[in-house]
Amino acid sequence: MTLNRSIVVRDAEAGDVPVILDLIKELAAFENLSDAIRIDEARLREHGFGPAPRFRVLLAEDAEGVVGYLSY
Repeated sequence: MTLNRSIVVRDAEAGDVPVILDLIKELAAFENLSDAIRIDEARLREHGFGPAPRFRVLLAEDAEGVVGYLSY
C-alpha cells in the first residue's frame, strides 16, 4: 500500500497544548503508563511555552490535522 500524502513538520505553539497533551496521553495509554501522567494543560503551557521553555515540540501534520509529535 502506498500512501500519497504530504506531511509538514512545524514548531508547536501555545495554542497546540491541548493536542500535545492528547498525544502524550495516547502514547502513555499505548505503553500502559497512563498512571504516570502528571501534567495538565496549564503546566504544559508554562514549561513548554512560557518565558523560559524547558523543552520544545515539533508537530507533524497532514491535510487532516496533527499525526505525530516530537519533543526535545
